[in-house]
Amino acid sequence: MPGMLRFLDRVLCDGPLPTAIEDAVHATVRNLRTISVVNGVGRRDECELPVEALREAIANAVVHREYHPYFTGQSVSVDVFSDRVVVRNPGGLWSGKTLENIADGTSRCRNAILMQLMESVPAPVAGPTIKGQGSGVELMIRLMRERGLPEPEFRVSANQFAVVFHRPAKADWRLTSRVRQDDLAGDDPIVSASFVGIGGKPGVSREVAFLSIITRQGACSARELAEQTGVSVETARRTLRSLVKQGKVAPTDTTNSRNRRYRLP
Repeated sequence: MPGMLRFLDRVLCDGPLPTAIEDAVHATVRNLRTISVVNGVGRRDECELPVEALREAIANAVVHREYHPYFTGQSVSVDVFSDRVVVRNPGGLWSGKTLENIADGTSRCRNAILMQLMESVPAPVAGPTIKGQGSGVELMIRLMRERGLPEPEFRVSANQFAVVFHRPAKADWRLTSRVRQDDLAGDDPIVSASFVGIGGKPGVSREVAFLSIITRQGACSARELAEQTGVSVETARRTLRSLVKQGKVAPTDTTNSRNRRYRLP
């Protein structure tokens, strides 16, 4: 119906924060388009938005969000629209930070202990999960400029902070198989959306999603389940270990087997 939101994808990311952040990045990127960049005689495909800028925005949202009981049940979210990506977190700016000085290179964090932990915990990709020198906003701006894209837009209220990445014009990009041309036509409010909840009250059980897929399709591997639910393979394996322990699914082969799949007992 006209005026209704049409979600192509909806993903819940929970578990350890480094893994949840990487799952959120993965779910966002797979709902964006790719560009073919010519480099000499070669060519490479890139995401339409700098992946590191998206990762920085999501990690910052997790670390800087408000965890006061008043905000219980509110999640960090990433919404992909036809013309923009919006990363939101509960809680406004903190300790003298304003939109005027947000890119001055100084760090002000309401969750100092969490920041220290995240600086020392390795991410699923190389390097620490987050760097706490106040360089995140500058990094996002620089990465967007280097790609010839508009600088990210920062929006703040008393109870929420948002980073808006404006997507390039549709005509400039080759579409991935996940997003069809029909999905990009028209004036729907959201034509491609990935909702990622981090640090809030889960609304959807990943275990239920896995059981539903296995019930419909039969035995599945961890990688197949990860691809269908938009999480990392490691998160899928962790979820499957929990389901095996509960007796809800059974593995078809040994732990180290490349043919290991999971079925209903």
